[in-house]
Amino acid sequence: MKHLLKSYILLSLIVGLLIGITVKNYVLTVDLPAMGDMDILLLWKDTEKRVNELEINSINLKNNIQQLEAEIALDKEVLDLLKSRDELKTEIGLGPMAGPGLIITLDDSPIRLREGIDPSFYIIHESYLRYLINILKEGQAVAIAVNSERIQINSNISCVGKVILVNGKRVAPPFEIKAIGNPELMVKVLRQSSFFKLLENYRTMFGLQVSLRVSPYLELPQGTGVIDLEFFGVAP
Repeated sequence: MKHLLKSYILLSLIVGLLIGITVKNYVLTVDLPAMGDMDILLLWKDTEKRVNELEINSINLKNNIQQLEAEIALDKEVLDLLKSRDELKTEIGLGPMAGPGLIITLDDSPIRLREGIDPSFYIIHESYLRYLINILKEGQAVAIAVNSERIQINSNISCVGKVILVNGKRVAPPFEIKAIGNPELMVKVLRQSSFFKLLENYRTMFGLQVSLRVSPYLELPQGTGVIDLEFFGVAP
């Protein structure tokens, strides 16, 4: 609103300046009727005075216009900086985000353990979350969350015993990974990845619960603002 108001003021000043210049030119080119020498002298002095006043007004208007132009340019710079700040906050996971995307749901297998099979095949590991997040980033996901815990630029995903921590907070199965971005592109990248194919095999062989669905609209919370320095793992 302030920027718009200044634009209106600037336009008004420009119009005023043009009117002033027009009046100035009119005064200078007006034909003088037949008068006595004294009358002509008085009229000329009066005209000269008015011209000087108009010139002063024109100079003042020009100065005001230049000042407003500088302020408007400054406002634009501030607006651009604020826009860049918001974009950066979104990029590193500090700002909330909404839009189309997809949801990956992971859960431990409900199947009874088979003798001779490593029990680790029946549960979801924290590395699975890291791998999937990396794959989604390859698919140009613009925002990701795990169980409503926003993934930031260097979020920490770790495991303490059987407990998985995201940003230092405990998350429990089922794990829901939400990603905002181009759903078609993300699904394509996921299905082409060797890790997602491996998960689908684990679903068939060990009963891991793995599902993928597209959503026309998702809302992800803003990040905590605390950024831990831990690099994500690389998907196999």
